[in-house]
Amino acid sequence: MHRVKDIYAREVFGYVYAPGKTFVELIVLVTDLSRALPKVIEKLCENGIEAEEIGTGVAVKGFRPLFIIAELVESFESVEKAADEIDSLPEVIKVEYYVKRADPEVRFSRAFPLVYHGTLRRAVLFDAEHFSKGMAVIKERWGDEGKALLFLLGRTWGLTLAELDAAKRVKFFSEVDVLKRFSAIWMFTGRGYVFKIEEIEPREYYIEILDNFEAICCRKEGEPSCHWTRGYLAGYLEGGLKSRYRVEEVECLSAGDDKCIFHIVKE
Repeated sequence: MHRVKDIYAREVFGYVYAPGKTFVELIVLVTDLSRALPKVIEKLCENGIEAEEIGTGVAVKGFRPLFIIAELVESFESVEKAADEIDSLPEVIKVEYYVKRADPEVRFSRAFPLVYHGTLRRAVLFDAEHFSKGMAVIKERWGDEGKALLFLLGRTWGLTLAELDAAKRVKFFSEVDVLKRFSAIWMFTGRGYVFKIEEIEPREYYIEILDNFEAICCRKEGEPSCHWTRGYLAGYLEGGLKSRYRVEEVECLSAGDDKCIFHIVKE
């Protein structure tokens, strides 16, 4: 269990909730959702924390992520105590939590045009529904060229986000820095849970996503289908570190695997 400080979370909360308030988001990985959920809520209530939004991700290998967002009205110690108690539950594998104050000066980001539809979780579901229809048309009409187009679209989004980071003076010193920020973005926007970042060799990595939305909204295709995500990773790394990277998806949910794994190497 650990607490994560992330500037991006502060910005995201600024869109979803009233500026100036402080929020906590807990990500709880559980083995049995039906048993764990009431116990987790009970622990939060006992510590004066009332959940405002509860969501879940796709179960993978028997584990399921539980997302809880609540306004923090008690002291921060109450969050630590609640997280410790939740972490001790037999159905809980892992707990992470983020505490941020919504930024009253935040402005709408062109990198996430669907946030205004509601909370982040609902916004991404809206995005996925329309995105899957668009992908189907592109692949049906252009085949392999359509996959390349999706990659380029994702790369554009990644480059755009890197530009926004640079404008906010966010600095990256390594691939790990970029991938950790990507992980936080993917989680906070509901696109998926980055379970693992593994360095194989210098400038070579594997990144595992348990429930990547792009794979989930695609039908079973028998091959990796997360071309937009692959492009996003390539563009974000390129924009953040000013170098080109080759990103290939070696395992994918839509190909029948239990997670999506991307292989990243500097060109």
